[in-house]
Amino acid sequence: MYILYWILLVLDIVHFLHFLSDFFMMELVVVKGECVMRTLKYRKLLDWGCYADIISLVVPLVTFMWGNWLYQLVKLVRLRLLYDFYNYFCTGFQSRFGSLLLKFISVLLILHAMTCGWIMVACREEKFPMNVPEIPPHINATIDYSEWMHPRDRKGGCATVTKTFQVEDKNQFSFVVPKHCKDDYIVSMTYILVLYTHTEMDSILTLNLKQVSYKIIVNFIIYLLDIWILSIAISAVYTKLSELYDYDYNVAKLITYLKHTGLSPTLLQTVENYTKHLWQRQRGNWLPELAQNAPQCLREDIFGALYMYHLMSPPLLRDLPHYFIRQLVTRLNRIVIFPGKMIVQEGDIFPCMYFIHEGEVEKWVTDKGGDKKMISLLSTNDYFGFIPGLFPNSPFQFTYMSRTVVDVVFLRFQDWQDLLQGYPEVKYSLYTAAKPLKKEMMGKN
Repeated sequence: MYILYWILLVLDIVHFLHFLSDFFMMELVVVKGECVMRTLKYRKLLDWGCYADIISLVVPLVTFMWGNWLYQLVKLVRLRLLYDFYNYFCTGFQSRFGSLLLKFISVLLILHAMTCGWIMVACREEKFPMNVPEIPPHINATIDYSEWMHPRDRKGGCATVTKTFQVEDKNQFSFVVPKHCKDDYIVSMTYILVLYTHTEMDSILTLNLKQVSYKIIVNFIIYLLDIWILSIAISAVYTKLSELYDYDYNVAKLITYLKHTGLSPTLLQTVENYTKHLWQRQRGNWLPELAQNAPQCLREDIFGALYMYHLMSPPLLRDLPHYFIRQLVTRLNRIVIFPGKMIVQEGDIFPCMYFIHEGEVEKWVTDKGGDKKMISLLSTNDYFGFIPGLFPNSPFQFTYMSRTVVDVVFLRFQDWQDLLQGYPEVKYSLYTAAKPLKKEMMGKN
């Protein structure tokens, strides 16, 4: 029993140190327009959790004055730390492991609470609820009395059933209780687990109406707990597999169509490999459908955070008004290209400008002798195809080939013509500045 006291003391000390450490936490505050880290100190007293910690530390001390252990139940207020754990780790850090750990802890705490409830309902009675038959010698021989004892020899205790024996040709059984109080928890937990797992084992019985009522309540809680756990499992499986199923279905439909059109097996294998790599890299999505169909203001925020810096790379786009750039960024698209693939070939007329979000792209040119040579290597945050993306009839002057897996953000000419028509002054200034660059590029070639 003294071990339990020491465990509670250690937990109280740990919680007290945690309470003190909160006063020395750093928080980010704005002072004269600047973000500054400051110690929390006495501002911690403005938090309701501070007073919950004080109550959970002070009130249990009354136990040592009046000897009533019910005051220890106030320590349950510390369960509010689970709410902090949910906010910081599950919501703040988006930790998947933290979310699973919180659910696991919740189930354990519910089982622990039901175990303690059974001890209070069935194991702390002044008198045993029924007459206990005498245990025959051959049954006594199977009982280890260093761990068990007769119910009349101990006040209270969680009773468990002995083996069945016959008295006057009738089957009867008796009861024993743990010799030590701390072992009541093991017997009580066994009963709760028997109920939870729906195991047909009558080693522990309900002996009066109070215990039957508690069993009904526990069964009701267990069914709700089963429903909750099952819903979490179904949700996890559906979330993980539904996207994969839809993606596989669309890929299979595409492969079947290409096969029926007579596409060569080599190209079919290339397409299939591409779709597999695409799934492994980003679950098959170029951009989630929700982001594409979100309200305009939300799309501007999302796309601006993801891709705005790409539009700031070309000097001509960088000088455009912010209200125009903010809308233009929502017209960007993204695609993954795997190593050794030709993104665009020299001489192609394809009105599109490309921004390298991640990866490396080789830039090739064909000399007068017809030989191809690499002249430069473009990397993350570089761009190409700016002039063809502005002037639809301008061919690409170079060939661009992926060296690594490349995330490319691209802007097609037709995708932003409505913006240019809506802001004629922006269009005029953009094309006025771009025409000299076009003449210079065409002159070099």
